[in-house]
Amino acid sequence: MGNEQLTPAEFASLRLPDADANALVGEAGREYSIRDLHFAVGELFALSFAKLTGGESTVGVADMNQSSFGEYRLKARDAAVYRSRTIQPGGSVFLELPATVCGLVLEAMLHGSDERPAAARFAATEIENRLLQKAVAAFFDAFQEIWRSVVDFELGEVKAANELGELKCFRAEQSVTLLTYRLVSSDNSRGDFKLGLPGDWPLPLIEAALAARRERERRNAENENEKSTQSEIIVRLAETQLGSEELSKLAVGDIIPTDKFVGEPLEVLIDGELAFRANLEKVGDNKAVKLVERIEAAAANVASDKDKSDSDATASASPKSAADARSNP
Repeated sequence: MGNEQLTPAEFASLRLPDADANALVGEAGREYSIRDLHFAVGELFALSFAKLTGGESTVGVADMNQSSFGEYRLKARDAAVYRSRTIQPGGSVFLELPATVCGLVLEAMLHGSDERPAAARFAATEIENRLLQKAVAAFFDAFQEIWRSVVDFELGEVKAANELGELKCFRAEQSVTLLTYRLVSSDNSRGDFKLGLPGDWPLPLIEAALAARRERERRNAENENEKSTQSEIIVRLAETQLGSEELSKLAVGDIIPTDKFVGEPLEVLIDGELAFRANLEKVGDNKAVKLVERIEAAAANVASDKDKSDSDATASASPKSAADARSNP
């Protein structure tokens, strides 16, 4: 199954039943779509970014579409820097960070500092580069935490590119899913940045995760079936009969006698049928029985078969006797 068979809206709406609600802000047991999880990445990144800046921020998905990497490259902004990482299995993932967003991020992170970057230029100083690196790391951490609730993958080291031509992680004809995230800072400044993923990501990973889930469900069903086919075993000490008056007089401490001798084996019934005779044993501190004789099913059924034959013979003889009686008054 590949996303070339799906429209962007259908792809974004794919339901992911393995998503862990504990990793997301939502209802337990709810199924999440691909778009839901991308939104969750933005929400988690916003929390991390707020910790880095000391101010409230929001991050949401403003757009989600697909194209070839070649088409994206033709429309990409010139004033942007890029951060890419390999994603295994799957290919690569990259962030497009326009100059305005870099300035917005750094201004928020340097709030209160004498060094304030202009929104229209790239990070240049060493401290600005380090701060931007922290923001990028926070986004990728959010991406990993959310998506690992669905699929297992690994991200490689971050590679920096100051222009699109240096971004070598995709071929021109390769399909790319582009998420546009909108960052709104505490002073209501806003800017858009993009996340680029292989066009069918994470479908191969989802398929693998769902295949593993189906295997777990199959094993669980087998275990449940095995439990449902387990037999009930009853060890019977002895049987006796008491009248209603004797039953009414029973009290704690009374001894009920039986006709079975002390050394006589116990009876072991499996699903209500007599199957073995056994002696009482002990295993550790627990009572146990040792099987000493198997009651063969054929032998056990002889008596009932004989009774049935006798009954059939009697039934067939009765009409004949009656006929004889009528013909011989």
